Amino acid sequence: MAADSAFGVALVGLWHESAQAGGAVGFAAAAPRAEIARAAVPLVDSLRQGRALGVAADQARRLVGAAVLRPGQGTRSRTGTLELLMVEPALTGCGLGSQLLGELLTAARDRGLQRVDVAFAQDERGQRFFEKAGFTVWGRRPHWQQGPDGDRDELIMGVQL
Repeated sequence: MAADSAFGVALVGLWHESAQAGGAVGFAAAAPRAEIARAAVPLVDSLRQGRALGVAADQARRLVGAAVLRPGQGTRSRTGTLELLMVEPALTGCGLGSQLLGELLTAARDRGLQRVDVAFAQDERGQRFFEKAGFTVWGRRPHWQQGPDGDRDELIMGVQL
């Protein structure tokens, strides 16, 4: 899928749906679509200008998964940060997230990156997912993210490519 306005609209829809389902996508379930759209605009712009790497999955011309990685700059040019990884809630658990992550890590390696990090609100399911892809925990930010049940620690994991 091209990083254009149609992709942006589809991304906002998927992002909103993922947030409503309680996915760890950086927004609470009650986040308004307009708030998510404000976050999507610079992300799509970064993809369009080549400042970020992205992969997407579509099913019958409908966006059902997306992953975005931002390469570092300057002295951090060999590292990258996974900024977004989401799959349509109905498809969670089918392996699509792992496939998207694998393709994105391959693209990062091909671009010369040597390490990728990810940070997310700590939960066992997310941690297991990233561990299966070779990520290990290297940091924790106590009470860093707001959750429906109070503040949650943010877990930071990384993988060598």
